[in-house]
Amino acid sequence: MKQAVLFKSPQVTVHEIAGLGDGTASPAKAVLTTSKVTIPLDAAATEVLVGYLKIMRSYYTAAHRSKHLLSSQLDQVSLHLETSLQNRGNSLAEYQDVTYLIQQMGCLHDWATLPAEYQNA
Repeated sequence: MKQAVLFKSPQVTVHEIAGLGDGTASPAKAVLTTSKVTIPLDAAATEVLVGYLKIMRSYYTAAHRSKHLLSSQLDQVSLHLETSLQNRGNSLAEYQDVTYLIQQMGCLHDWATLPAEYQNA
């Protein structure tokens, strides 16, 4: 069975996962994967995180910000989630983990005020 890719970049991929083969349901709907870590996500976390990642990529592309800055921001996403899960002693990222991530990383206004040296010439 092919897994649906919900978000893909060189740094981060989020894809749906199939149910367990024994007929039981897994609490994880998707996983975020980087070269260093794989983080299971519940359904609510998946929906919010994928939307956030798409907005982030669209903003940096439309604003002609450097690809390096987008790469750095995407790396920070997995780092923040991994740290949040370690602090809670949990292995499944939930809605509150993603909303906390968004509070920490900010949104459009915060990204617009990042240093000018990150803008493409």
